[in-house]
Amino acid sequence: MKKLRVKISDNLDFIQQILNSKANDLIEIVSNEHDLLITENIPDGSQLFVVIWDKHDISEIEKKIMSFKNTRYKYLRGFFLKNDIKFNPETFIETIIEIKKEVNFRDELYQKAHDIESKREYISIGSLVNVKKGTKGGFEDMYGQPRFTTLFIDKPMLKLMSNLSRILEEIKPSIVIMDKDYRDIINKIIETGGINKEKEEFDENLIKGLQEKQSTSPALIQPILLTGETGVGKTLIARWIHEKICEFYEDKKYSGSFQEVNSSGLSPNLLESELFGHVKGAWTDARTVKPGRALLALGGVLFLDEIGDMHLDVQPKVMKFIEEKTFMPEGWPGINPFYTPLLVVAATNKNLDEEIEKGTFRKDFYTRFKHRIHVPSIEERKGSLNVIIDLILQSYGAKKKGLDYVSNEAIEKFKQIKYEDNFRGLERMVRDAAYRTLEFKLDIILPEIVEEVSKNI
Repeated sequence: MKKLRVKISDNLDFIQQILNSKANDLIEIVSNEHDLLITENIPDGSQLFVVIWDKHDISEIEKKIMSFKNTRYKYLRGFFLKNDIKFNPETFIETIIEIKKEVNFRDELYQKAHDIESKREYISIGSLVNVKKGTKGGFEDMYGQPRFTTLFIDKPMLKLMSNLSRILEEIKPSIVIMDKDYRDIINKIIETGGINKEKEEFDENLIKGLQEKQSTSPALIQPILLTGETGVGKTLIARWIHEKICEFYEDKKYSGSFQEVNSSGLSPNLLESELFGHVKGAWTDARTVKPGRALLALGGVLFLDEIGDMHLDVQPKVMKFIEEKTFMPEGWPGINPFYTPLLVVAATNKNLDEEIEKGTFRKDFYTRFKHRIHVPSIEERKGSLNVIIDLILQSYGAKKKGLDYVSNEAIEKFKQIKYEDNFRGLERMVRDAAYRTLEFKLDIILPEIVEEVSKNI
């Protein structure tokens, strides 16, 4: 194994101590290009080491090495080794051995990257799909939210898209009716200024409008249930459904919003307040009027995430709301309920048949979901993993940062990993691999890097 090239600045005593130790067998003291830099003593009595090919994130070190900014090395990592009066060769040797392992790993990666690029055993980022941020069909919208795109399509997703398209066609007539109800209400709101969604406020004019309007046919607006493991993108698909139903509206300008409520971990009272809101004085700490998500989702989609965790005490009220699209805010003194035309989309990672058997989920609640869609896991979609990885790297801005390729062997390594968090786990893994690759100043993700970052999942 070749010696580690070390540059030691202005510390003749320290150099002499190294030369007199066994460390001399491991390092070569140089004055030009080096793998490790040892600076002069710093005020606290420590010796500062800087590994020049890695990234530093400590401001004191950054200040200390400002004089080396003209170096061609982009990434720096610093750490301190206590330099007491008595030199400790054992500690120094242990440190050198660890650094040598990393430096040799880097050198091996450089050579491997060169070999792969010379043989073109890689795919270019952006060659499988070309997605621009903020454009229709892109990976993210103008607000940075991920978008469901047909570029995710493979056999499992083709089945999903086919089912979604069929369901959307089935509910289209009811959405058109909902749109009419919604426009009648929204026109009254526009006239009176009865709601401010940004401030999440509403007044008596809006309440009057909601109570005066009767549903044309609320039962037609059938809810949708999305099932699948954690992290498969159920929220992403719910947003896509919202986007699609808004295209059915006569006036796109006034399409309703997307509101999300996570049913997990909330007490019955808190969940009911989050869904249906409350009036001032409903309980001791209710000092203001709070519109629930059901009201804020007027004309759009109310997304009930983790519905399998919803408390049994709340399920009958939510079931009634899904059927009638009416509700009463907590503490409301009137007798007439509010009517809010909207589409309910729910999601769960649980097997609801099993939850029904355990008595934690109502069977009659489950049967209210006529439209049920299974969202495939990453494990079911391993055949198209290269396309998904390409999309993730584009969203990461890999090319702008100098990362252009993924080796074929790295793709195979990604496929061998079991992602407990599905898409979220894969996304985290790909971004970690990209970050590590850039740390090594490589433009290609290698299998060794994937293997290294996979140890952290």
